[in-house]
Amino acid sequence: MYTMENKYILTEDIVSLLKCSLCDHFLSVSPVSIISDDGLKYKCGRCHPIRTHVETRAIMYENLAKYMTFPCIYKDCDKKLNWHQVKDHESKCPHRTLMCPRLNCEDVIGINSFVSHFKEKHKDVYHSEKFMVEDVYNYHSLDLLEKDGKVFVIIFDYDDVRYGISVCSLEPDDRQYELILDSENRKLAIVFTEQDIVPFDEKTHCFKCVTGSCKSESHVYRYYKKGILKRMTTKLDRDCVKRTFGGRHMNHTINIVDAKPEEDDLDDDLIVKDMVIDEVDDEEDDAELVKEEEII
Repeated sequence: MYTMENKYILTEDIVSLLKCSLCDHFLSVSPVSIISDDGLKYKCGRCHPIRTHVETRAIMYENLAKYMTFPCIYKDCDKKLNWHQVKDHESKCPHRTLMCPRLNCEDVIGINSFVSHFKEKHKDVYHSEKFMVEDVYNYHSLDLLEKDGKVFVIIFDYDDVRYGISVCSLEPDDRQYELILDSENRKLAIVFTEQDIVPFDEKTHCFKCVTGSCKSESHVYRYYKKGILKRMTTKLDRDCVKRTFGGRHMNHTINIVDAKPEEDDLDDDLIVKDMVIDEVDDEEDDAELVKEEEII
């Protein structure tokens, strides 16, 4: 180990010892915590949302790590990174790899091969430009949407009370999405506008976790499936939707749209952010605002 510009360049032997006990990546992202009574197991900041029985902040290690440089966690990347550079670099690294989030697929995919992987192995859930699903009442899936050269992962979940949808981007994207619910049998649509797109995180947005089949110790919802639906971006009350459409066959469409300006020319009586129409007949429209603060 030697110094360069007041930084410690770690040898491979030393780096191999500085690993997270959950995800097996370097202890190069804060907060770093000790998670065992004997002090031999550590948790990196990438796994911070995962609760452990023992959790003590490793302040001394973090203070030392500020003077270290670490290799990128992706094997084809030769970058050496300062402590404060690691998190941002990993989110943008061109050599980034992801475990396929689909069920019964354990492939590790390069970020630039994500679309081709889905086209080849999961073409039934690949979509382009916009995404439409029939019979939303029973839709439980993870789909891929490609729009304007950007890739979005869409997760669907439901329980006895609610439906949940999250749209996640593989790369930074400041756009939003809109969700349109309609039925061929009713001249009516429910529109959710200005829904935020969130960055895709394989530890959080895992369909194996949604189905309760995930085996990864570093995934946030492996042991807490209910937390996934609770933190989804768009949530709909099942009873409200069924009363609106009378239990009929219903479709939903997801469009990726530019973020709207603060002042919108649309008539607020026609389209309202996060609107669910509670009960509708030929003479009367009642609206119930759905307000949720927790987002995946």
